[in-house]
Amino acid sequence: MVKVNRSRACSREGRNCARWLLAIALSGAGCSVSHLSYSELERDLDAVARLEGSGDEQRIIYQRKVQESPWYSRWLFVRPVKPLLLLVAGQTTSVELDNPSGRARELAQAMAASCGGNLLHTAQTTQRLVRIAELDPSALNRIVALSGLALLVKAQGFDIYLGIERGDLTESEQSVLQSSLSVIRELRPAGRYAVGEALSMDAQGKYSQALGSITAQPVPRYEGRLALVADLATALSEERDEQLITPTTEALRRALQHAIQWTMRRALQDLDRNRIEVRLRALEILHCAGGPNSVPMLLALITRPSEVAAARGEVIELDPTTQLRLIHMCGQLDLERAKQKVQLPGRADWQSTAPIDFLARRALEDELMSPLQLPALEAMALCIRRTRLDLAAEGDDSGVQWVRAWYESYRKTAL
Repeated sequence: MVKVNRSRACSREGRNCARWLLAIALSGAGCSVSHLSYSELERDLDAVARLEGSGDEQRIIYQRKVQESPWYSRWLFVRPVKPLLLLVAGQTTSVELDNPSGRARELAQAMAASCGGNLLHTAQTTQRLVRIAELDPSALNRIVALSGLALLVKAQGFDIYLGIERGDLTESEQSVLQSSLSVIRELRPAGRYAVGEALSMDAQGKYSQALGSITAQPVPRYEGRLALVADLATALSEERDEQLITPTTEALRRALQHAIQWTMRRALQDLDRNRIEVRLRALEILHCAGGPNSVPMLLALITRPSEVAAARGEVIELDPTTQLRLIHMCGQLDLERAKQKVQLPGRADWQSTAPIDFLARRALEDELMSPLQLPALEAMALCIRRTRLDLAAEGDDSGVQWVRAWYESYRKTAL
């Protein structure tokens, strides 16, 4: 009879199991685009996602046959000998992608995560992510782009809520913008160093002032904002004058903040029903940036006036999913915050609504079995510190009488 040493057998079996678990874990984590360098990520994304057309006809075309980083570049284990392999076997390899859009998402995520505090990398990544958020036909890709931009905001410490209510540039502001552009084109490093001349003190002051003026307000259209980011990033990388590095850096940071901020705002105000989740992601990011005080502003930004709504004294009806998210946000406010109303530039007073008005109208809806009525009732009760809902039986509107009574009293005192 053979005796088995159970402790030794269990120990050997445990080691084998641990090896298998380690192999499985490493096989999943070892091969990833996150192990590519920033320059490799940038090159691969540009190879997969190509821009075609111009102006309103511009669009992103995903390529199936591309030259991208070879498979061994993405393996963690190969990193010690990666430079030698790339030198011997080549920097890229030709592949045919089954899902080029999915590869672009993967590369965009990794690119945003790899920027860290590098401002020039942030500028390059912002240009690509903003175009995806603006042009990509896939809602999922747009969400990934917005999430990547949120990572850049966190890494750089941008305040994308500050000034989000700005309207269109006035004629005087447009004039200042054009004159500042002329000064920057004349005195930027590329033109300055080509003739081997340094700037005088007066020219330095003029250039610094132009950098501040051109980034004081967001440039119209996302193409203009991205062009400004590209120009300022180039200027910073080429700048050798110690007196001008700081103002150029500050100008680039402001330009990046405006580009990301207005991408979020445009996504928030996009009422295309095929991109509801994109709008919700933008709403979440901006609410996180602005905190509870941002809810009245976000409510003003996300709603647009319409003739039908004007007849009812309301704003345009949003999709139920977005309204439900807004109801939850409004229900987290105290009464003072809920009474605040933001009137955006260029809008009449009736086109603005306070969170408490939004909740009351949703709670008093006449639609039978409205999915928004009960959440609105609960949010309304939280705002005014009411401890009971007093829900009525089906078909009986007595459950909303307390809302009607409170709201009518509030409206009289608010007028």
